[in-house]
Amino acid sequence: MSSQEFLRGIDFKIHDNRIKNLILQTLDNMPPDGLDISSLESIQLSDLSPTETLAALTTHSSFDVTIRNDEGNEWDEIRSRQKITFYLDILNNLSDLAVKAIIAHEIAHAWLNEHVKPESSQQREKDSDDLARKWGFTEELLELENETD
Repeated sequence: MSSQEFLRGIDFKIHDNRIKNLILQTLDNMPPDGLDISSLESIQLSDLSPTETLAALTTHSSFDVTIRNDEGNEWDEIRSRQKITFYLDILNNLSDLAVKAIIAHEIAHAWLNEHVKPESSQQREKDSDDLARKWGFTEELLELENETD
């Protein structure tokens, strides 16, 4: 799946050309199953991070939906929504490789939220890095570590 196919139906609000291109390049280098995220509704860029170190944030929410079929049968389902926000003031201080690592890491969060379970923990941070490495972003993650240590 190309980045353009993946972004179809996603609210993609990236006003900075460098970050937009890095997101597209990262998405184009993802394995096809890495882009199997139907609950991702928005990818956006905010100018200012809420903290001095937060470069991006994936948020997840769930809600109940009642489904009714043609026969009039009803059942409840839990649906999910996810949003990824990147913070320009932090990303502008990082190399392209480090920014790609952050993008892959956040996509991994969204994938894990949808295919495993939504969770926020130190272990989930490690799991997201491990999944990004599995997807081929080892060099980018190493660069991010070098730049942020």
